[in-house]
Amino acid sequence: MDKTDIPLYTNAWGFSADADLTVTIAGRFRSDENYRTQPRILEREAVFIYTDGGSGRLVVEGAEHPVYPGEGFLLFPGHGHEYRTAERRWDIWWFHCTGRLISLLGERSGRAYIPPTPFDDPSDVLDPMRTIVREFQEKTLLFDVISNAYARVVLVELMRKAQLGAADEAARGARLVQAASAYIREHIDRVVSNTELEQRFHMSARHLTRLFRQHAGETPRQYAIRAKLAEAQRLLYLTDLTVAEVAVRIGMPDPHYFSRLFYQKTGITPTAYRRLQSAESKGENPTNDL
Repeated sequence: MDKTDIPLYTNAWGFSADADLTVTIAGRFRSDENYRTQPRILEREAVFIYTDGGSGRLVVEGAEHPVYPGEGFLLFPGHGHEYRTAERRWDIWWFHCTGRLISLLGERSGRAYIPPTPFDDPSDVLDPMRTIVREFQEKTLLFDVISNAYARVVLVELMRKAQLGAADEAARGARLVQAASAYIREHIDRVVSNTELEQRFHMSARHLTRLFRQHAGETPRQYAIRAKLAEAQRLLYLTDLTVAEVAVRIGMPDPHYFSRLFYQKTGITPTAYRRLQSAESKGENPTNDL
C-alpha cells in the first residue's frame, strides 16, 4: 500500500479523519412567514441547516418534522424534500457540501437525511458556522480549506448527537401518540379533524398516522372511533341518556349512523347492550331479551 492510501486514522464509524468534504456555498438567512421552497431534489450536494431563531417545517419523502431553535439537520442528495417557515419567521445558517464524508454519513445513517437534532451547546455549531460564512463572504487566503475543516466538525458532531438521540426518537413518538390520544378523548363530543391535529401537534397527518400505526397499531381515526364507542358504552351503562343523546355526547349527532356503527363494531345494538349490562348487573340471564 502506498503511503498516500493510508488514512490518518479510522474511527469507530469506519471512515478516516481526513475523509473528503467540500463546502460549495454557505450563508445566513432570515425568512418571513411566507418563505417556502418548492419540492426539489439536490442531485449532487447535501445541505446542512441550523436554526437559531423562529421555527420551520421540514418534509422529506412524506415525513414531516417541526424544526426549532438549536436544531440542525442534514439533507443527503438524491431525495425529494421541501421546507418552510412554520410561524412568523425562521432564522437559519446553512451550507451546501459534497464529498466522500457525505456518502459515508449517508451510509451510516441509513436514511435520506439526518433529522432535526438539538445541539446541547449552540456555540458547538454557531461558532463554526460564523467562521464558514465569513470565510465564504471575504474569500480570504485558504478560505475553502478553513471552511471545509469547520464544516467537517459540524457534520460529525451532528451525526454523533443524532445517533445518541436515536433511542429517544422512538420514545418521543410514543409520547406524541399518547398526547394526541388524550387530546382526542378530551374532545370526544366532536370530530377532531386531521387539520386540527396537524396544527395542535405541528406534524403532518401522514406522519402522525405513521406514528399511530407504529405505537398504537391503528390510525388516529380508528382510535377516535374506538374511543367514542368506549365512551358510548360507559354512558349506556351508567346513565339514563337516550341512544340519541349518547350519540350527541360522543360527537355523532345522527343516531342512526351511531347505532349502525355501534352494531358493526360490537355485534350488538346500543339498546341491546344497555339491556345486557343492566341484566348482568342484577345477576339475571339476559338471553331471552336479545
